[in-house]
Amino acid sequence: MVPIIPIHLKLKKMKTIIFSTAVLLFVAAGCSKTTVETGQSVNALLGDASFIQAFGREPAVNADEDVRIATHLAYVEKLLRDADISALSPAQREKRTAMLDLLRDYHEAGVFPRNYGYPDVRKPCFIDRDGRICAVGYLVEQTAGREVAEKINEKYQYENLMAMNDPLVDEWIAASGLTKRECAMIQPAYGTIPVDANRNYVSKSYGISSAVFSGVNLSIGAINVAQLNRGTANKVVPLIGLATGLAQATVGILEFPKDETGWDGKLASNVGKRNLSLLNIGLGSANALLSSWNLIANKTRNPQLLSWDVGQTVMPDNRVGVGFEIVRKF
Repeated sequence: MVPIIPIHLKLKKMKTIIFSTAVLLFVAAGCSKTTVETGQSVNALLGDASFIQAFGREPAVNADEDVRIATHLAYVEKLLRDADISALSPAQREKRTAMLDLLRDYHEAGVFPRNYGYPDVRKPCFIDRDGRICAVGYLVEQTAGREVAEKINEKYQYENLMAMNDPLVDEWIAASGLTKRECAMIQPAYGTIPVDANRNYVSKSYGISSAVFSGVNLSIGAINVAQLNRGTANKVVPLIGLATGLAQATVGILEFPKDETGWDGKLASNVGKRNLSLLNIGLGSANALLSSWNLIANKTRNPQLLSWDVGQTVMPDNRVGVGFEIVRKF
């Protein structure tokens, strides 16, 4: 009788699995951060000072995009009108006033470009693919012509104005009555997707991390069920499942969106992110509970043994033959 001995997970392999899981958790948790510390302000020099002054708080992720842009441009217009221009000549003052009048007309019209080129990061956009022109581009268009604005757009469509080192740009600024820094203060940075009070927006990073956690926890959950069904002494899988389940539930709790009062006084609800967070909380909690039950309730059964033997056997009619015997023990 030759028993088949179950193969147990070696210590080295256990360490490898635990280390790999830790790395996976670290990467997924890092991807789940949906708040970007840089690159989300409406202006590179002034940040969101305009929105804070107008509404008394930082703009929420679901703040209306056009309102953010118009608020910024109105804020900058007033800032520049109130600036000390005593050092300017009468001709420069006249040009400056004309530029600020054009800026007022532009932001009151409320037609602003969109950033189609850079997902998840606010960027300037001189002229977008639909032909909508930015504030500085509009000033160039109205004073030097659309052709000049198009030439600038060909080189610097998504560039910050302070980084535009070009004679064409510098010549226009010199004749505008504004400084380069003041033009950069005007230039907004645009979001990729226009936002309204009921936007179902989920950032790419949160979506990816949720997908990773869900795939891992569904797989581990299936293994937990199999182990509970047949019994095993292996505790590595339920320990990993407990960790990944709690991690996914925690991410869902931390990322759960709060209803915020939008610019129009109405509550803004991010339904898409809320539903994804509920999925993370539910799936993570379920896998953590299943893994805990596997750790606590699963008792190791006797190892399954299989043996076989070949020998003589006596038939019912007393004839002798060859017999093949398989024995399975539980």
